[in-house]
Amino acid sequence: MAQDAPRREELEHWVREAAEAFAPEMVALAYTEPTYSGWGLIGVLAVADGVGRGVQRLSRSYDEIRFGVLAVDRKLFESDVKASALLEVAAGKLLLPYVSLAGVDYLDRWDKLYKRRKIEESLAALALEHPELSSELLIDPRYFVHDILIRLSHILPQAYDLLHTLDETGHTFVEAYNEALRDLARAETIHIRDGLVAVDRGFVDAILSRGASVSDQLTRVQKQLQSLLKLGLRGVVDLLRPPSGFSIVEGMLSTAFASDLPRNDRFLHFPTAMGLSPLSDSTPIEELLAKLEPSSRVDDARLRRFGGVLNEVYLLTYTADGAAQRAIAKRYPNWVSLKWAPIALWTLGTQNFAVLGRSRMERECAATSLLSRSGIPVPRILYTSFKDRMLLREFVEGDNLADIVKTVIKRSVSNDHEGNLLNRVGGTVAAVHGLGATLGDCKPENFIVTPGGELFIVDLEQGARGGNETWDLAEFLYFLGHYAGPLDSLQGVADLARRFIEGYLSGGGSRRRVTEAARLKYTKVFTPVTLPQAIYTVARTCRREAG
Repeated sequence: MAQDAPRREELEHWVREAAEAFAPEMVALAYTEPTYSGWGLIGVLAVADGVGRGVQRLSRSYDEIRFGVLAVDRKLFESDVKASALLEVAAGKLLLPYVSLAGVDYLDRWDKLYKRRKIEESLAALALEHPELSSELLIDPRYFVHDILIRLSHILPQAYDLLHTLDETGHTFVEAYNEALRDLARAETIHIRDGLVAVDRGFVDAILSRGASVSDQLTRVQKQLQSLLKLGLRGVVDLLRPPSGFSIVEGMLSTAFASDLPRNDRFLHFPTAMGLSPLSDSTPIEELLAKLEPSSRVDDARLRRFGGVLNEVYLLTYTADGAAQRAIAKRYPNWVSLKWAPIALWTLGTQNFAVLGRSRMERECAATSLLSRSGIPVPRILYTSFKDRMLLREFVEGDNLADIVKTVIKRSVSNDHEGNLLNRVGGTVAAVHGLGATLGDCKPENFIVTPGGELFIVDLEQGARGGNETWDLAEFLYFLGHYAGPLDSLQGVADLARRFIEGYLSGGGSRRRVTEAARLKYTKVFTPVTLPQAIYTVARTCRREAG
């Protein structure tokens, strides 16, 4: 705000006199700088002891400058900062650029506490909105500024203007939040990496376990209403009365119906092999290929369906400087729930499947990051477009495990190589469970064996932290029997199940989980797709191998 110093000093003197007139025992005094050229409407916050009715407002004009003083009792102000006792009408002023005229240290202390609280609320909301993905994202600190301002824009007349200048002034404005971010990093709520914020998984798990229960929210609202009622009718009117010249309704409508409001997901990034991918990104296939091969000439790009009829999975082939290249393009449109919705109903009470496209994509990305960091082979994610619900991942050359299983069943017995392979699959599933994660869709067809003998997990759209470990075992084992025909010997099924279980147990898997996989709760789910005699054979093998 470019204004001459004498005029600023004159204004500040007048602000002090006006505030002290009805708040003599001043604890702190500050005024908010407008976000546009000129002085405009000035908001003044006066924190004092013994304010009549707890809250008072005063509107004045000085030399064509309009300003409104909000005087708040000190205890009420502090309660507003900590628990929204005044619906944050007073505390919210700390989120705007302001100049302290008195009580600098006092305001600085409560400013940091309030910003930390608001950042934690943003992190909690992010965890609830993206339960699997939130801990894998790298967050530009401007995200918190945007999220906090938009949630309080109905009581902050200047918030909307600040949102539109966030790209230009954001880094300067974010400096006011840095101390709160450092406090959260010291508390290990977040981790700061190259200036970006990563949410600690323990914080996410705590939020998810607590959830956003209706009863908790009602209790909070009830406490806020009780605090407001203590002010009396005139106090509430003073609190909610907008500054002269500003309509609260007008301010709410300006943000609620603004089509040009900046998107905050542009500050959320998912790390891919091609670099950070904003959640707001959308890239046509032509531009995507240019990103894939920035220094090569790309020709003859083609997409063809890859996998089952109900899957939106495509094989992308192209040439880069004459060399053939391949990648997998996977889309998650909501109509794919035609595949998962019946399955979710079919397994109701046994396994919970993610149905919505966005949820499945986020699960795939989060599970891929987790397993990759832990050394479990999974295809690299090359690019993501969460806006289009599409990702591009590495193509893994090799044999599908389901084809190997079918060969063994037809032959009725496995050789050493095939037996060792099933042993390794069991060990891999045990390693996933050892991380506190599950695959969710643990069929043999979701494993690929490369020509070099490496074992890849290639479909993680039902993967999750936590989850039902027994379901992973049951699905894999009973799908072994799914490949057996009415005339096939079940010796091969029993042999493969035994080798898988041996690998799972030697890899640290739970015997109790193996025993549970033989229970009716799981066997009944597979009766439509697996022969009864095959289910019986697998269940008997589970009980025998688990001891």
